[in-house]
Amino acid sequence: MFKSGKVIITVDKVESALKFYTEKLAFDLADLKIRDDGGQYISYAEVKKGKVKVGFRVPVIEELADFSILKRSAGRGVSLIVELKKSIDRYFLRCQKRGVEIISKLSDASDGRRSFEVKDIFGIRIKFWQMDERYKEPRPERFCGFKLSYDPDGKVANEEEQLNAMIDWVNSFGMLKRVSKKFARSWLKKLKGKL
Repeated sequence: MFKSGKVIITVDKVESALKFYTEKLAFDLADLKIRDDGGQYISYAEVKKGKVKVGFRVPVIEELADFSILKRSAGRGVSLIVELKKSIDRYFLRCQKRGVEIISKLSDASDGRRSFEVKDIFGIRIKFWQMDERYKEPRPERFCGFKLSYDPDGKVANEEEQLNAMIDWVNSFGMLKRVSKKFARSWLKKLKGKL
């Protein structure tokens, strides 16, 4: 149903966002809109790197009061997660050399992900991660806290019964039955691909 999507962040000055994301994080400029309200300025811009797109815009007059409160909030309630195809070590070194504020150094997680986290000039946290190619993810034993059981061959035991239990478990948080079914089925499909 949906074709694409991107995050758009409201900022004081789009120019500052462009400078940081293109110079420090090596994103490319993808779109630009200029406004002329007595003086020219950039009202919207979009940067991209691979399939990751981030838009920046200035607030419209009706949003100024809300934006004033929002910009004083640490991190503005937004964070980004970006998956890299390759060379996370090289990208980390580039960010360090360019003076990007690193808030968590490059590290390895038990699930095989290498990651680090930075903070942009607006206080927004950006986590960059990459899955180690040599790492084979272990078979998940849990579905969001729900313990799965396996038969002696390593297959999910009583698949239909467990699927219904998973659906009920997600549904217990107030999710629509349709949403619960779709999520549980997609999770089980991914799991079966790893067995």
